[in-house]
Amino acid sequence: MTAGKSQITITNQFISSDLDFNEFRYDVSSLVNGEWTRSDTVDVGPNHPGEESAHGYVIGAQTWQGFRTFNYSVDTQTVTNSMAVLSGARLQISFDGQTTVDAPIGEFFGAGLGKYDVRALMFSIDNSSPDGWYTTWWPMPFARNATIQIVNGSGIPIQGGKIEVRHVYEAEMASHLGPDGDTG
Repeated sequence: MTAGKSQITITNQFISSDLDFNEFRYDVSSLVNGEWTRSDTVDVGPNHPGEESAHGYVIGAQTWQGFRTFNYSVDTQTVTNSMAVLSGARLQISFDGQTTVDAPIGEFFGAGLGKYDVRALMFSIDNSSPDGWYTTWWPMPFARNATIQIVNGSGIPIQGGKIEVRHVYEAEMASHLGPDGDTG
């Protein structure tokens, strides 16, 4: 259905309750060269008018507009542990033997104030799945090798995890990365 196409249009008709508020986040994943990749996301709701406009999203027969806040009880120890890991576990990245990144995980991914969804140009946190995904797209050129470490100084054990590192080799960068190069 999608082979050879650069875009498709998806129509979703949802009939809302007259008494309820509805907000959705749509994530589209595509199988590209045998690998699943998130190819689009749209947040639907009052705080996302730009995304709705960019995707041509239209609400038909709207019966209610406004804001409602629902508070759910949260285990305070879980929140305390999460905050401790976000501020106490550090991401350390070295390129060609020199550590150039040493930051608390929360701050590196834009969540210094807690484990919340973050969407920015160079990083994001997606808590829609049980494990959540922390993603970053920083250009970090190096000539020979890169080492990524998580140093946990939080006192809270980090149980499990998965890391995916993708890189692109660019031969023309090699001459710019040496001692006399103009790229750091």
